[in-house]
Amino acid sequence: MKIATESTLKTLGNYAYQAIQKHFNKILKWEKPVKKDEDPEALHQMRVGMRRLRTAVSRFEIVLDLPQ
Repeated sequence: MKIATESTLKTLGNYAYQAIQKHFNKILKWEKPVKKDEDPEALHQMRVGMRRLRTAVSRFEIVLDLPQ
């Protein structure tokens, strides 16, 4: 009998990169509708994503290795 002992170590850095990726993808998702300039909701959602991305980067900067 074998017991699976694979454990994935989750660090604060991993969570930081996941948060950054999530918010960056949200920004990219709204890029085309914003460029079409048909619905103000698209611009709002893109700005929300950018605000959250900025917050994630600033709050997790202690554990991130990002270029200036």
